[in-house]
Amino acid sequence: MSFGGPRMAMRAPGGAPAERAKDLRGTLRRLLARLRPERLPLAAALMLGVTSVAFMVTGPRILGNATNVLFNGVVGKLLPAGTTKAQAIATLRAHGQAQIASMVSGMNVTPGKGVDLGELGRALGLAALVYLLGPPSTSARDTRWRASPSARCSGSAARSRRSSAGCRCA
Repeated sequence: MSFGGPRMAMRAPGGAPAERAKDLRGTLRRLLARLRPERLPLAAALMLGVTSVAFMVTGPRILGNATNVLFNGVVGKLLPAGTTKAQAIATLRAHGQAQIASMVSGMNVTPGKGVDLGELGRALGLAALVYLLGPPSTSARDTRWRASPSARCSGSAARSRRSSAGCRCA
Protein backbone atom coordinates (compact mmCIF):
# COMPACT_ATOMS: atom_id res chain seq x y z
CA MET A 1 0.00 0.00 0.00
CA SER A 2 1.46 3.33 -1.06
CA PHE A 3 1.09 6.45 1.09
CA GLY A 4 2.17 9.06 -1.37
CA GLY A 5 4.71 9.97 -3.92
CA PRO A 6 4.96 12.24 -6.90
CA ARG A 7 2.06 10.59 -8.77
CA MET A 8 -0.46 10.73 -5.94
CA ALA A 9 -3.28 13.17 -6.68
CA MET A 10 -4.17 15.78 -4.07
CA ARG A 11 -7.47 14.77 -2.54
CA ALA A 12 -10.03 16.92 -0.81
CA PRO A 13 -11.36 15.75 2.59
CA GLY A 14 -14.36 14.07 0.86
CA GLY A 15 -12.10 11.82 -1.22
CA ALA A 16 -12.47 13.56 -4.59
CA PRO A 17 -9.35 14.96 -6.28
CA ALA A 18 -8.67 18.61 -5.45
CA GLU A 19 -9.40 21.00 -8.28
CA ARG A 20 -7.06 23.75 -9.36
CA ALA A 21 -8.33 27.30 -9.22
CA LYS A 22 -9.47 28.47 -12.64
CA ASP A 23 -9.06 32.13 -11.71
CA LEU A 24 -5.96 32.43 -9.50
CA ARG A 25 -6.13 36.21 -9.29
CA GLY A 26 -9.79 36.16 -8.23
CA THR A 27 -9.12 33.38 -5.73
CA LEU A 28 -6.29 35.36 -4.18
CA ARG A 29 -8.50 38.45 -3.97
CA ARG A 30 -11.21 36.46 -2.18
CA LEU A 31 -8.63 34.95 0.19
CA LEU A 32 -7.19 38.38 1.02
CA ALA A 33 -10.69 39.75 1.53
CA ARG A 34 -11.48 36.94 3.99
CA LEU A 35 -8.20 37.55 5.80
CA ARG A 36 -8.77 41.30 6.07
CA PRO A 37 -10.12 41.15 9.66
CA GLU A 38 -7.02 39.11 10.58
CA ARG A 39 -4.42 41.39 9.02
CA LEU A 40 -3.06 42.74 12.33
CA PRO A 41 -2.62 39.29 13.92
CA LEU A 42 -1.15 38.02 10.64
CA ALA A 43 1.31 40.92 10.45
CA ALA A 44 2.27 40.46 14.11
CA ALA A 45 2.76 36.71 13.63
CA LEU A 46 4.89 37.32 10.55
CA MET A 47 6.99 39.96 12.30
CA LEU A 48 7.49 37.82 15.39
CA GLY A 49 8.32 34.81 13.22
CA VAL A 50 11.02 36.72 11.36
CA THR A 51 12.38 38.04 14.67
CA SER A 52 12.44 34.55 16.16
CA VAL A 53 14.29 33.11 13.17
CA ALA A 54 16.79 35.99 13.26
CA PHE A 55 17.50 35.32 16.94
CA MET A 56 17.88 31.58 16.39
CA VAL A 57 20.24 32.10 13.43
CA THR A 58 22.47 34.68 15.13
CA GLY A 59 22.80 32.71 18.39
CA PRO A 60 25.18 30.05 17.04
CA ARG A 61 27.23 32.69 15.25
CA ILE A 62 27.72 34.62 18.49
CA LEU A 63 28.66 31.40 20.29
CA GLY A 64 31.16 30.71 17.50
CA ASN A 65 32.75 34.11 18.11
CA ALA A 66 32.95 33.34 21.84
CA THR A 67 34.64 30.04 21.02
CA ASN A 68 37.16 31.90 18.83
CA VAL A 69 37.93 34.32 21.68
CA LEU A 70 38.52 31.39 24.03
CA PHE A 71 40.67 29.44 21.55
CA ASN A 72 42.71 32.53 20.58
CA GLY A 73 43.45 33.09 24.26
CA VAL A 74 44.53 29.50 24.86
CA VAL A 75 46.82 29.45 21.82
CA GLY A 76 48.15 32.95 22.58
CA LYS A 77 49.11 31.86 26.09
CA LEU A 78 51.12 28.94 24.64
CA LEU A 79 53.18 31.24 22.39
CA PRO A 80 56.27 32.92 23.89
CA ALA A 81 55.56 36.32 25.50
CA GLY A 82 57.44 39.35 24.23
CA THR A 83 57.37 38.28 20.58
CA THR A 84 55.17 39.47 17.77
CA LYS A 85 52.75 37.22 15.96
CA ALA A 86 55.02 37.19 12.88
CA GLN A 87 58.04 36.19 15.01
CA ALA A 88 56.05 33.38 16.65
CA ILE A 89 54.94 32.10 13.23
CA ALA A 90 58.54 32.23 11.92
CA THR A 91 59.75 30.32 15.00
CA LEU A 92 57.08 27.65 14.50
CA ARG A 93 58.02 27.24 10.82
CA ALA A 94 61.73 27.04 11.72
CA HIS A 95 60.97 24.20 14.17
CA GLY A 96 59.09 22.23 11.49
CA GLN A 97 55.58 23.02 12.71
CA ALA A 98 54.22 24.51 9.49
CA GLN A 99 50.62 23.40 10.10
CA ILE A 100 50.47 25.07 13.49
CA ALA A 101 52.14 28.17 12.01
CA SER A 102 49.48 28.31 9.29
CA MET A 103 46.75 27.94 11.92
CA VAL A 104 48.22 30.74 14.07
CA SER A 105 48.57 33.02 11.02
CA GLY A 106 44.81 32.86 10.48
CA MET A 107 43.99 33.58 14.12
CA ASN A 108 43.70 36.81 16.07
CA VAL A 109 46.29 35.99 18.75
CA THR A 110 48.65 38.02 20.87
CA PRO A 111 51.63 35.87 21.94
CA GLY A 112 51.87 35.48 25.70
CA LYS A 113 48.38 36.86 26.33
CA GLY A 114 45.69 34.52 27.64
CA VAL A 115 41.92 34.60 27.28
CA ASP A 116 40.38 38.08 27.20
CA LEU A 117 37.70 37.53 29.81
CA GLY A 118 36.04 40.89 29.15
CA GLU A 119 35.52 40.10 25.46
CA LEU A 120 34.46 36.54 26.30
CA GLY A 121 31.96 37.83 28.86
CA ARG A 122 30.48 40.31 26.35
CA ALA A 123 30.11 37.58 23.71
CA LEU A 124 28.50 35.13 26.14
CA GLY A 125 26.23 37.85 27.56
CA LEU A 126 25.05 38.73 24.07
CA ALA A 127 24.49 35.04 23.30
CA ALA A 128 22.47 34.65 26.49
CA LEU A 129 20.39 37.69 25.59
CA VAL A 130 19.71 36.33 22.11
CA TYR A 131 18.72 32.92 23.45
CA LEU A 132 16.49 34.48 26.10
CA LEU A 133 14.71 36.80 23.65
CA GLY A 134 14.28 34.21 20.87
CA PRO A 135 11.80 31.80 22.52
CA PRO A 136 9.49 34.53 23.90
CA SER A 137 9.07 35.95 20.40
CA THR A 138 8.20 32.47 19.16
CA SER A 139 5.64 31.87 21.91
CA ALA A 140 4.25 35.39 21.48
CA ARG A 141 3.80 34.74 17.77
CA ASP A 142 2.01 31.46 18.46
CA THR A 143 -0.15 32.94 21.21
CA ARG A 144 -1.02 35.96 19.06
CA TRP A 145 -2.15 33.69 16.23
CA ARG A 146 -4.22 31.42 18.48
CA ALA A 147 -5.92 34.40 20.13
CA SER A 148 -7.11 35.89 16.85
CA PRO A 149 -10.87 36.60 16.53
CA SER A 150 -11.50 33.78 14.07
CA ALA A 151 -9.80 31.30 16.41
CA ARG A 152 -12.08 32.44 19.24
CA CYS A 153 -15.19 32.25 17.05
CA SER A 154 -14.64 28.96 15.25
CA GLY A 155 -16.47 25.81 16.24
CA SER A 156 -20.11 25.03 16.83
CA ALA A 157 -19.94 25.69 20.57
CA ALA A 158 -18.64 29.20 19.99
CA ARG A 159 -21.40 30.21 17.57
CA SER A 160 -23.77 30.99 20.40
CA ARG A 161 -21.14 33.13 22.16
CA ARG A 162 -20.21 35.24 19.12
CA SER A 163 -22.38 38.19 19.95
CA SER A 164 -21.12 38.34 23.55
CA ALA A 165 -17.47 37.90 22.51
CA GLY A 166 -17.65 40.80 20.06
CA CYS A 167 -16.63 38.67 17.08
CA ARG A 168 -17.00 40.05 13.59
CA CYS A 169 -16.90 36.66 11.91
CA ALA A 170 -19.94 35.13 10.29
